[in-house]
Parts: sequence; structure tokens; C-alpha cells
Amino acid sequence: MTDDERGLFVFERRMDSERMYIAINKNEKPCEVEFPVDADVRSCADVLTNENVAVRAGRGRCAIAAHSGRILAAKT
Repeated sequence: MTDDERGLFVFERRMDSERMYIAINKNEKPCEVEFPVDADVRSCADVLTNENVAVRAGRGRCAIAAHSGRILAAKT
């Protein structure tokens, strides 16, 4: 998923049964991002901060600081 207007990029990487969602904010302002996840994903955990990110109805949602990113591990 990309949003050029807001400077956001979100993509998924898979390896075997592991899934990671990478969210990048290249904008000068912090933002909230919502992104699709697989139906079996119940939550995600930021691998750098250990913060849990809620998932509802197949969508993850998190805040991203300006010029920053999040690495989120899917939890099923």
C-alpha cells in the first residue's frame, strides 16, 4: 500500500509461517496508518518497542512518527 500524498508506504514480508508488516512515514508530520492484514491475524507487535497494535476486521492501525517507521510482527 502506498499513499504518495501523505508519504506513506506499508508492505508485507513473509517467510514460512512468519509475517511482518513494514510501515514507513517519510512525511514531516506524524500520522496514523491503516493497512490490510490476513484474516487470521489477531494483533501485531512492534519488534523494536514490543508495543501491541490492535487488528480489527482485517485491518491493522498504528501511529508512526515523522520520518520514521514500524516493523510489526503478525500474531495469529
